[in-house]
Order: sequence, then structure tokens, then C-alpha cells
Amino acid sequence: AGEVFFIGSDGITGGRHSASNSIVLPENYVSRRHFHISCSSEGRFLLEDVGSTTGTFLMVKELVLRDEMVLQIGTTELGVMISGSTCTIYVSEGPDRDVRASIQLG
Repeated sequence: AGEVFFIGSDGITGGRHSASNSIVLPENYVSRRHFHISCSSEGRFLLEDVGSTTGTFLMVKELVLRDEMVLQIGTTELGVMISGSTCTIYVSEGPDRDVRASIQLG
């Protein structure tokens, strides 16, 4: 279940605002535009904070997403599953449990 997104050269964004994001987490602790997911030339999925007001606590500029990784955005926990050229992001804990997005290389 969930939506399938194909990552092009621009990647995709996630946040609270539905008009400007592919992945929408409509909770108060998520910024309107919170994060960006892209794919490196090596085929790795990368996450970066795009100036969120509540912050994404990364110790690096870009975080390489890995299979079975858990991320926290606001009060929402996101699980990450990677299989080949598909990265699936799903809500494992929090108010938006119906959110699920599969991101495929385009």
C-alpha cells in the first residue's frame, strides 16, 4: 500500500505542507518543508534537512539511508526499507501511521 514516487535528478521532499511535498506528515512538529531525499550517482538514497524549524539532528550534511534504519521527524518515527533500486519509507510510530511511500530510481 502507499504511494510510489520515482526519484528524478531533483529528488523528492517531505514535510507538513501537502502542496510542496511528495511525502506529507501533517503534524505540528514537522516543518512545512522538512527533508529532501535524493539518490547519489552510486545509487544510494540520501536524506538531508532543508532548513526545518524543528530540526533534523544529523551529524553529517547528508545521511545515507540504510535498510531497517529508523528516523524520527517530529513525533513520527519513520522506518526505512531498501531493496535494490527501491527505498520504502513508512510510519512505524506516531500520528500518521497510514503514510507509506516507495521511492524508486527514475
